[in-house]
Order: sequence, then C-alpha cells, then structure tokens
Amino acid sequence: MHDYIQQSKSRTYTVESFLGRMALKGQRQIWEKFPENVFVKGRVVRVNPYKKKYVYITLEGSGYQLTLKSDFETRPNVGEYIIFSGHAVLKPHAFNMSGLNVEVIGESVGHWKPVEEAAENKSLNNNVPLIKKGTTVLLSQYLKNSDSTNLLVLGSETGLRDVGSCCGSEIPIEMEQVRVRDTEVFSEDLRSAIDRRKPSAIAIVRGGDDETLRIWDEPELVGKLLDLNIPFYLAIGHSHLSTLADKYADESFHTPSSFGLALSSHVKEIAERDSMRHEIELLKFELKNNNNQINELNSKYHKAKNSLSNRTNILVAVSLFLAGCLYYLYQ
Repeated sequence: MHDYIQQSKSRTYTVESFLGRMALKGQRQIWEKFPENVFVKGRVVRVNPYKKKYVYITLEGSGYQLTLKSDFETRPNVGEYIIFSGHAVLKPHAFNMSGLNVEVIGESVGHWKPVEEAAENKSLNNNVPLIKKGTTVLLSQYLKNSDSTNLLVLGSETGLRDVGSCCGSEIPIEMEQVRVRDTEVFSEDLRSAIDRRKPSAIAIVRGGDDETLRIWDEPELVGKLLDLNIPFYLAIGHSHLSTLADKYADESFHTPSSFGLALSSHVKEIAERDSMRHEIELLKFELKNNNNQINELNSKYHKAKNSLSNRTNILVAVSLFLAGCLYYLYQ
C-alpha cells in the first residue's frame, strides 16, 4: 500500500483542491475524469461511529471540511493528519435537495505532516537555523516611506502578468521575470537581479499549484531571503497553501493578483493622501495671505479712523473758539 501511495502522489488532493475540482464542473460527469481511487489529505476533526460497523469522519483542510466513510476497525483518531483513499460519491443534500453532498468511501492509508511542521523539522535535522526578523515591514508601511519603483517584483511570467493587470499603467513598478521552480536556479536569478537593480525591497510572485511549490519549504532558500536584509513579500500559491517562506516573509499574499490589488490600493491611497495634504497646504497659504490682507486693511482702517478723529477734534476746537469770539463781540 505504501508503494502505491508513493506512485499516486500527484493525485493526492488537499480538502480545498478536491472540492475545488468539483466546483469547476458542478455536474456528476466530473467523476468520469477522476481516477478510480482518489487520495485526499487533511486533519481529522470528528469521528462518528455507527453501530460499530463503520464510521463517518470529518476531514478538515485550511477552511473547508469533507465527509469520509470508513470501516469501524480502521478508523483514525481525532487530531491525526491522514491520507484517505477511496471512491467519491455525490448524493443529494439531506436538507437542501437542490444541492449535492460529497462523500469519499474508503480507508486511511497513511499519515502526513503539515507543511510548516515538516519544514521546521527539516531545518532542525539539517542544522539550518532560521531566525525571524526583529521587525517586519508591512507593504503599506514600506510604501509610505519608499517609492513603488524601489520595490522589485520578481516572478514567473504568469505571476508578473497577474500583478501588472491589477496595477495597470498608472502604478509605476519594476518587474523582472525569474525562474521559480528550482532552488538553485532561482537563487542564481535572485542574486543577479539584486546585484543589478539594488532594490530596497522585493516581492516574489508565481501562479499555479504544483509540486514545485516544495522549494519554498526549504530552509536553505528561506535563509537566503532572510540574508538579503531587506523586506520581502510573497505571493506564490493559492489561498489553501502556506509555506515556510510565507511564515518568514514580511507579508504574504495568497496569489499574485491579491498582491497586485494590495499594491495598487496602497499606492493610490498614498497618492490621494499626498494630494489632499498638498491641497491643505495650498489652503493654508491662501488663508495666510487672506489674513495678511485683512490685517493690512484693518491697519488702514484704524489709521483713517484716527485721522478722522483728529480732524474732528480740531473742528470742535475751532468751533468752540469761534463761538467764544462771537459771544465776546456781542457782549
């Protein structure tokens, strides 16, 4: 059985990818495209025995669950990470007859370790210490202090295209295609790009969900990224995947598109904020000029008022003097 599992690695699905394959079709005919036995891996979160004949098992992935049916004697324990093999069955939903439930009938044929645990064990076994950065710099924080052209986006052709389509021509970014499917080749391309471009931060993007993602669980590669001593951001898989490199990145995104949308949003937000700040400074300048003009007019008003007051006092004095003279003459 172990040899058969090894031969069938390419057909081992996560809970999410397994359900996703069905969602793409949404019809019973999809099972004509599946192999006779399907392999699904996940964590056992519930085991419900039925009359000591068989058990219903709830297998959980990163956010979705799948129902399995197995013999009572071969039931797994709650908390185990298992590989389950069996036949997939679609049947009407118990409470919603317009929908279908998915059930896999078979048995547990092996165990596996989550990505992070397996990668960390490999790090310990290979004596490759990985030390997390003292501080991380989120993408939004980086863009507040640096221009987007100082961020170098490295990745596959598909990943770069996804980022570019989300950013558009109005967001200036530096991009370079590198080979992301082999550790040594990527390390060589990475060093070459860093030496030539000298960026203050990098982002690595790639699309697809295949076995080449395993290189991002290699401590040696993660160590090289940490040794760059600059912020690095990752968008190398899909929402149900998490690698060792994701754990040590300054910020991780599910897909190149989600990174591109975040980059575009942050740059536009910062540009709008700068524009508003500029407008506020202009208004302050205009207000200051208006205040100066008001003060100048106020000064002129007081001078005119004082001049008029002085003239009035002179007229009053002259009038009193003339009145006194007339009074004296008539006496």
